[in-house]
Amino acid sequence: MDSIDGMKKKIFIQLVFVYLLSLLTFSSYAQVSATSVGNALKSGNATNVSKYFAATVDITINNSTSTYSKVQAELVLKDFFNKNPVRNFDTELPGNSNAEVATFTIGKLTTANGDFKVYIWLKPNGKSYTLKALRFDK
Repeated sequence: MDSIDGMKKKIFIQLVFVYLLSLLTFSSYAQVSATSVGNALKSGNATNVSKYFAATVDITINNSTSTYSKVQAELVLKDFFNKNPVRNFDTELPGNSNAEVATFTIGKLTTANGDFKVYIWLKPNGKSYTLKALRFDK
């Protein structure tokens, strides 16, 4: 009888662990937002921003647009940050797209070389959002 109670206890503990792990995973999905991307931009660290990238990312810098893989997009962003050291990022206008279920933010990126208007577009990906497009306009 003790071995059956021990097995039940072990199974119960495993179920509780799986439940808590699923809550942790769900809460990390909820944290992906334009605010979290803005905070990553504020750091001026391309690796921090790349955590939010979709499989492909559209990056526009002063009207020059290209679509990149995650790795390429991180390198492009790293180069941009090296040329324009970030001092701050402020959100100016958050919103939702009516065309599809998406979220966007317009903000101002303050750099050592002047200000850029930044457009952040997040697209749903399952229970989370991914960064689909970034636009920097001087």
